Amino acid sequence: MNLKKASFKTQFASNLSLCGVQPGSRILMAVSGGPDSMAMLYLFAELRKSLGLYLETVHLNHHIREEEADLDAQFVEHHCSLLNVSFKLFHFRIPDFAKKNKISIETAGHRIRHHLFGRYAAAKKFDYSAFAHTANDQAETVFMNLMRGAGLKGLSGIPFKRGSIIRPLLSFYRKEIMKYLNETELPYRIDSSNFDSKYQRNLIRSELFPLLEEKMNRRFQANLVRTALIFQDEEKWFEELISPHFIKRFHYLGYGVYELEIKSGEFAPLLERRMLRKFILAAEKNLEGVGLEHIEKMREILDKKTGKQFLFSRIVIEKTNKGVALSRTFKKIAVSTPVSIPGEVFVKNLRFIFKTELIPIPNSGFVRKNFLDFERLLPPFYLRFRQEGDWFHQPGTPGRKKLQDYFVDQKIPRALRDRIPLFTANNSIVWIGGFAVSEKALINQQTKKLVRISLSHA
Repeated sequence: MNLKKASFKTQFASNLSLCGVQPGSRILMAVSGGPDSMAMLYLFAELRKSLGLYLETVHLNHHIREEEADLDAQFVEHHCSLLNVSFKLFHFRIPDFAKKNKISIETAGHRIRHHLFGRYAAAKKFDYSAFAHTANDQAETVFMNLMRGAGLKGLSGIPFKRGSIIRPLLSFYRKEIMKYLNETELPYRIDSSNFDSKYQRNLIRSELFPLLEEKMNRRFQANLVRTALIFQDEEKWFEELISPHFIKRFHYLGYGVYELEIKSGEFAPLLERRMLRKFILAAEKNLEGVGLEHIEKMREILDKKTGKQFLFSRIVIEKTNKGVALSRTFKKIAVSTPVSIPGEVFVKNLRFIFKTELIPIPNSGFVRKNFLDFERLLPPFYLRFRQEGDWFHQPGTPGRKKLQDYFVDQKIPRALRDRIPLFTANNSIVWIGGFAVSEKALINQQTKKLVRISLSHA
């Protein structure tokens, strides 16, 4: 950016347009009190009237530096008051969370900040959440991703816009921001932890980058930023290439289990990795803790027998008949829960509500696998999950069938089998969670009253 041709404010406004911000937008700003976020706060405030923006600031007291963190919160709240900008403060003990989950302070802070701010932005219906990442942050991110062996996506760095998150300072280097703050005499606070080299990003920022720029290339950071921009264009092209294939192959099987239809060697390795990576992102909503080694493990499992599994970071990957399934580790409920007709039960570990209703026979258009003949059901009624030796009377077949054999015949992934709720009457399975109804409870021409079973997320 050439500040001689365009003012700082003009370039910032141009970046907002690049991020897709429209007049009248509701903007939630993440402001720490540091130089970058304070510059963003005051720039937004200057443009508020001309663009008709509604602004609100959110600040996280992470309790890493205690008294100093309290002063940061007070400082941001004071300046929001001066600018007549609403202020929302969150408290969260990041060190305790990091220790409990065995992750770094940096990772914990990033995770909690985005979780709290994202949930608040959604609840308050903000159009955008603005973060004050700079070109220096971009260079550091690309370098860190390169060091951990990231692919093209990781080397694309941070985008100006991802979903509702925008970064309008991403084209500015920190020295330009400091110049703007000094010229406009805007205050800011310095986070003392930014000088602690035990944090990886600080080590890169304060020691490694200066050394590389001095000894090798003074435009080292600028080159990393340029590389990110190039890779972002290529990443966009690849995304457009695989998206139509992915949409047709990605399925939600129910009860927290997802499946991707894909065969080993069906795509070139580059596209195969992208399909699998996109699969995790679609199911998990993020790629935190997912590295190249996990993607390669998924590629290996495509050549394995159906039912082969591996586990990482509480994610279970399973080879299925059609491709791969993904689910979270799951603790099966061992006890049976009494059910009344009509009535409902909340299943805590899968967070859904099981409901039974008595209804007259519809004229048409009902799904038979979710309806039972009320008069053919004998109490007591229970909801439970599968147990060793389970069997039921499969419709259209004589005698009893083992539940395990039914699951195998229907090619139901192992990850799904323990999650499927079973409705029993008089100690016999009469309904298999949306898949089948026992011959003993099947509706027929003599049926007069129906039991409708439904599941809904709590």
